[in-house]
Amino acid sequence: MLRFGVGILVHDLERRIPTSASLASETRPRCTDGVVIYHATLAGGSFSLINLGRAATHEVGLWLGLYHVFEGGCSGNGDFVSDTPPQVIETSGCPSFQDPCPGGDPSQFQRVADVPCLPPSIAAAA
Repeated sequence: MLRFGVGILVHDLERRIPTSASLASETRPRCTDGVVIYHATLAGGSFSLINLGRAATHEVGLWLGLYHVFEGGCSGNGDFVSDTPPQVIETSGCPSFQDPCPGGDPSQFQRVADVPCLPPSIAAAA
């Protein structure tokens, strides 16, 4: 059982990697256990490539122990959740290929893609 729950730090420092997460831990000091989010990536923020609030959801998933869906490729278990099929390779930006894994889904929160590349139904939901 976790001692504190997830801590989410929202910052205003521009960095190469705007968001990050540690793996939840009972023994990690509270100040290093949690999620770090660049404020401009929150829903409606000015970081237009990832400003739908999905970055926070993605990082909390990592903190909870979900893996990225590309872990292990098509033959792997992806994020170990049965309703999110694996993805063949890591993506970012606007992937120019369709994922060849059976049941691939570009709308998964553990997948990485820029907002302009998301299916219209997801971009419209922001």
